[in-house]
Amino acid sequence: MLRGLDDTDNKIVGILTRNGRASFTEIGESLGISRVTVKKRVEKLEKQGVIEGYSAKIGHTCSGKMSFLVSLQTRMESFEWAKSKLAESDEVVTLVQITGGCCLLALVQVESKSNMKDFVSRLCSEIDGVEAINFQAVLDVIKGSIGP
Repeated sequence: MLRGLDDTDNKIVGILTRNGRASFTEIGESLGISRVTVKKRVEKLEKQGVIEGYSAKIGHTCSGKMSFLVSLQTRMESFEWAKSKLAESDEVVTLVQITGGCCLLALVQVESKSNMKDFVSRLCSEIDGVEAINFQAVLDVIKGSIGP
């Protein structure tokens, strides 16, 4: 439930989150309101920035790439540089700052284990102050999605 939205807007957002291709007619029928009302509400939600866009979710096995979660801890003076280097890397799909000092967690996609080894080596050589780096292979996605 998103704060600041009424019950109907929350239901519309919920439906679109599960199925971004749901038509205004389908949404209206499931909520007992008109297609025109749904259209106006969705346009308002888009204008307010509640709905930022719609995208397709591609299964991680379809991309032909291997996915890894990489955690990186740096010294404080190196943190901003590390953050910018990871953010500009083509292999990094998602980057978040996490608790535990100067820690970053990245979802990385590469073509092979060899490419992952090269990526980690490049990180260690380009970023001074790396205190720890760990990575795990993603075996399966149970809920959610991976990738652009």
